[in-house]
Amino acid sequence: MNTHHPEDPTWQLIRRLGYAGLIPFVALAAAAWLAPAAHHAQAAFALLAYGATIASFLGAIHWGLAMRGPLTPQPGPFVWGVFPSLVAWVALLLPLSQGLVTIALLLGICLAVDRRSYP
Repeated sequence: MNTHHPEDPTWQLIRRLGYAGLIPFVALAAAAWLAPAAHHAQAAFALLAYGATIASFLGAIHWGLAMRGPLTPQPGPFVWGVFPSLVAWVALLLPLSQGLVTIALLLGICLAVDRRSYP
């Protein structure tokens, strides 16, 4: 069986795990908006921290794939590999609203880079 077929059980599991990673984003965004006012900031910071974690993971994928490459590697994937984690760290140091905007922009950039790198 072709392992890249969308009906392959392994690929179905991988897809489900990817979508499961959205659950904290949705739950924490809802909590930041709908929870009692005393908990808004805590939920928003948890959302920011989760976003920073995911951004770091997305950069690390590029680093890891670059490590599997030729013995004379190209610097681009390694530069991109650390960029999301550095920006995410800065976002954690910013005021909460600015950090959330920074993470949202960073995740959008990560999506664009991934789509360009792995069509």
